[in-house]
Amino acid sequence: MTGAVNIVNNTFDGVTLNNGNGILYVRSTPERYAFKYNLFLNENGENNLLSKASGITVPTEVSGNFFYNCVAEKFWTGLINEEVALADGGVILMKDPVENAADHNYILVNALCLASNVGASTWNMNHGKIESEITVNDVAELVNALDAGKLSITLNAGSYDLREATEGGVITLTRPVSLQGKGQVVVTGGFKLGVGTDAFMANGIIFNGAEKAMGNALEIAEATEMSLLRVIGCEFRAYNKSLFYGNGTDSQVILFEFQKNLVHGFGTGQGMLDIRKGIYQSIDVSLNTFFDGGRDFIRCDKGIAGNIAITRNTFGACSIDAGNGLLWIRSCADTPEDYIVAKNLFVNLTGDATVLAKSGATVPTMSDNYFFNVGPAFFNGAIDATVATLGGGVLEGDPCVNSAEFNFRLVSESLRRADIGDPRWNPGSSAYYQVKPQNGLKTR
Repeated sequence: MTGAVNIVNNTFDGVTLNNGNGILYVRSTPERYAFKYNLFLNENGENNLLSKASGITVPTEVSGNFFYNCVAEKFWTGLINEEVALADGGVILMKDPVENAADHNYILVNALCLASNVGASTWNMNHGKIESEITVNDVAELVNALDAGKLSITLNAGSYDLREATEGGVITLTRPVSLQGKGQVVVTGGFKLGVGTDAFMANGIIFNGAEKAMGNALEIAEATEMSLLRVIGCEFRAYNKSLFYGNGTDSQVILFEFQKNLVHGFGTGQGMLDIRKGIYQSIDVSLNTFFDGGRDFIRCDKGIAGNIAITRNTFGACSIDAGNGLLWIRSCADTPEDYIVAKNLFVNLTGDATVLAKSGATVPTMSDNYFFNVGPAFFNGAIDATVATLGGGVLEGDPCVNSAEFNFRLVSESLRRADIGDPRWNPGSSAYYQVKPQNGLKTR
């Protein structure tokens, strides 16, 4: 009996090609069998395999093994199959990670490998170090970084089409992750927040729904428990359904923050923020602009939310003739003081059936909200004009430069002084912030 077998930090390049026993032909039952941080290259012989399908021992400790160009038909058919070999941060690399394997030069040039303590120390200038932060340049590098469990990922300027990496263009996350855009970063597709994703943060990213070909930008899976879901300074373009879909049974989110974002061009498949199941302790939607399309601005069903704050947002020509209205919230019915709608600007919400909230919705505590050019039924649902305009009012003229053309820069001095709506449109606001113009929108 062997006490321990440790296969750790090795580089393999086309070894044991066509050997029927496979690379890992361990048949004893060691007390400890570790298989970690190895790099496998070019294992592509016709009969090459990682392990036999019977008569071998499967490692008890597996993590961080990387594979490139291991495409032999039989390679993954043994007991140490793809799922086993890629456990705990293993990755199938999409790009050659070394300088020149043909000349046996295995110096690592792949940032992810260098940050993950992969391969033989001879070839890794960062040997012994595992870094949680990484910068990526394309969708292949992004997917590999996510697979490796990197916690903080910076995306350099460019296009990241998730449909190139996964069928349907939706990646399921199983670890906490923070995504930071650097320059103009466009991510086409969506993310599903799976079990293990106890935190998700996105900042400075354009999420692209490919002209409504994509359904949801973000979705939470069943039983996912999150301490934080934070999206700040992003843009969501033209999804057919939701920017966030919360339909995960037994899911829990302690804090959901959605701030300083642009949301526009959505279809009517679901609410833009559509929360149907789970428990959400606190929901904060503030300093955003929603315009041009969408069904309900927000849906939150009974018994879901502990408190909800919808403050200092601008809404323009969204949720037109949506049967449920903009505020289809039925949580907080017993504690309306925990549901606040304040200092928002609503413009061009026309249409004969457009309502602020359908009958049956919770009536929030409202203050200092202003409305311009709304439809005849707008205040005929659960929230009447008296409640909706408390401290605010219905405006006779456009308070913006040209809200019909989605130029929401405030020209109304009274609204500017009162800090109404998304502050990006009000340079005099104490919370004014500048963003790079997107889609021709003008903030000044």
